[in-house]
Amino acid sequence: MIHKYKQLGLNIVMDVYSGAVHVVDDVMYDMLDYTLEPFMAEAKCPDYIKEGLKDKYSEEELEESYAEICALVNAGQLFTDDCYDEIAKNWNKQSVVKALCIQNWDTNGDGELSYKEAAAITDISNIFQSTAIESFDELEYFIGITQIGENAFSYCSNLTNIILPKQIIEIGKSAFFACKKLSNIIIPDMVTTIGAGAFSSCSSMVSATIGEKVVTIGGRAFSNNPGNNLTVIFCKPTTPPQLDGDGLQGSSSYPFQGMQGKFCVPLTSVDSYKTTGAWRAYYASKIVGYNF
Repeated sequence: MIHKYKQLGLNIVMDVYSGAVHVVDDVMYDMLDYTLEPFMAEAKCPDYIKEGLKDKYSEEELEESYAEICALVNAGQLFTDDCYDEIAKNWNKQSVVKALCIQNWDTNGDGELSYKEAAAITDISNIFQSTAIESFDELEYFIGITQIGENAFSYCSNLTNIILPKQIIEIGKSAFFACKKLSNIIIPDMVTTIGAGAFSSCSSMVSATIGEKVVTIGGRAFSNNPGNNLTVIFCKPTTPPQLDGDGLQGSSSYPFQGMQGKFCVPLTSVDSYKTTGAWRAYYASKIVGYNF
């Protein structure tokens, strides 16, 4: 099984069962709509695929992309078998997220958390801090909260993905500190403040998107990430956010200490970022224009 989607101008394909994630060109992205599962590799691109895409791509492009698909399949990174099927059939353990939500907010006692009950929540406090939660995409339905508070998800060392509610305006200090498996975060456009150490020590994080209304980013917000895996930060504000340094001197106190990758900022704001405060002092060489 595969899942394909577009984000920030990239064609992304995820192989569900192996966990492999690929950034592909337009040819392969469109060709995958014509492939069937289980995938049976052929010596050449099948005629029905060529017929379906002949008006968009040349035969040479189609053959090349088909060969790349076959190579990924052979490498066990695309169209892999469902090795979790039997486990899922016998898995009766209630998820940690669901258990915590029911324990705290199941107002009608039916053993479920409805959209209405989720929408009525205004504060999640530290209920999830230091727990074994692994995925929390459902948080986006908590439309009554306006902030992710201090230490709200800190030390959730198994957390791999989370979708933040669109209406929040603040991410508190150390909110996701030491979430060691969190690889990506998209900060909603309504957020104005990212607290100090909010995503510090997230050692698996490779990319982050900072919403367009962010005004302040606290000291070490994305710092102390061993291995410097953070390769790209998409910074959407047209006005450079203020970078706080915890009152200390030097780049180590600022939000992106150790960052080796690039900052993608609005095309019209490149010069502004490169000539403003700590952006100019510590990150100017890493700033590039991006068409959001």
